[in-house]
Amino acid sequence: MMAWKLLFALISILQFLYTCAEHRGIISLDSITFDKVVGTHKATLVKFDKKYAYGEKEDEFVKFAKTAATHADMLIAEVGGTDWGEKENQDLMDRFGIKQEDYPTFKLFMKGQDPITFSGDVTENSLLTFTQENTGFHFDLPGTIKELNELAYQFVQGSANDYSRIVEEVESMKNLFKEKAKLESAKTYLNIMKKISTKGLNYIEDEVKRIQKMMKEKLTEQKMKSFEIKLNILKSFQFAVKRKDEL
Repeated sequence: MMAWKLLFALISILQFLYTCAEHRGIISLDSITFDKVVGTHKATLVKFDKKYAYGEKEDEFVKFAKTAATHADMLIAEVGGTDWGEKENQDLMDRFGIKQEDYPTFKLFMKGQDPITFSGDVTENSLLTFTQENTGFHFDLPGTIKELNELAYQFVQGSANDYSRIVEEVESMKNLFKEKAKLESAKTYLNIMKKISTKGLNYIEDEVKRIQKMMKEKLTEQKMKSFEIKLNILKSFQFAVKRKDEL
């Protein structure tokens, strides 16, 4: 019995140390540092949560931060609240109207604008999508391939005369991928490019809407994941179109 108690105590200590550990790309803010830091970058995403948060949502947030925090104009931060003692950072929670039952709450602060509140499911993918759509920053979403994102940009920026050359380049690159996941993603890039070649750039928006509609139906986990990856790849093309329109 004593051995089991010691084991449980050790597990509890390890869990506590894990939750206290600082995660890559995330800075902790409090009532004193919040206004000194938020606003120093073009965009800051802040997670308001209980102090020493853990669990599936926290894991997804940590994964999101590893990608988003690499952008030069993006800052990822967190504010931890407590419901004991002096109730740390309660003034910040009150200021933004956040209650304990709202944890975790994510707010995106853009310079000169009111904060935007995230309202989707807390996953790495949904947080990246939310941030990308509201900042205009581009992130390599799950299932996308950086080199092929660059070719997608060239494809959209180019003329019909460039399409065949870029498709051939993607075909050559595809043959270098050994991982099944990357190979399937490369095929998706190719299919999208070929569809654009025949249907024009409007195909991108039409296909996004079609997939989003299908994702609302009852699907297997595998099918849902394949749709998410295709949607992420389409968003790379969407981003390229947006940049083209801004030029």
